[in-house]
Amino acid sequence: MQWDQKQTKYYLLFARSDIRMITGNHDEAILSLLAGEGHPESYKHTREHHVWIADQLSLDHIVKLKQLPRIIEKEVNGFKIIGIHYHIELSKRNAHIKDKPFYSILEPTLENMEKMYKDYPADIICFGHNHPEHFFHNEQQVYLNPGALGVSKGNTAPYGIIDFTKSKPTVQIKHATYDKEAFIQKFNTLQVPQREIMLKLFYLKN
Repeated sequence: MQWDQKQTKYYLLFARSDIRMITGNHDEAILSLLAGEGHPESYKHTREHHVWIADQLSLDHIVKLKQLPRIIEKEVNGFKIIGIHYHIELSKRNAHIKDKPFYSILEPTLENMEKMYKDYPADIICFGHNHPEHFFHNEQQVYLNPGALGVSKGNTAPYGIIDFTKSKPTVQIKHATYDKEAFIQKFNTLQVPQREIMLKLFYLKN
């Protein structure tokens, strides 16, 4: 674990050598602010929140976030896997976050997953961005988004497990319990900017 002297924080994920991560839209928006490259107009409702988060990050954390790729590819027992935050058209694979590289969010249906990912050279596509659970498949591909691990309106944190020990991979979506009430209380304790809209959009049921 690494100690951040600016804040009492441990960067548990970055301290591990057996975890691979990709960047997402909010990571990129915050890094854009830190680099003096502006902030996406479509994210203006979260700008104050992003500025606050940027101020909490240590230099070491910023460096590690900058190193995250948008896409990771891996092959396990002959099965190809791609991890991406959400679909990005080929012409936008290197576009700046201000240029809206990520595809517009679609409803979680097999038809929509095929529309976005059918041309991806992989048997399994793992993604996020849209927080509801997605687990769809056809004869050629599996589309997996177990939901948002840390940004959920439910009382558990969902995650997915892909088992490659059998002739064909199997997928399980599981849920970890945690003290959500204490977690939400932290928003007030830390005086997180725009916490009311953050809680309404991502954490509290309507």
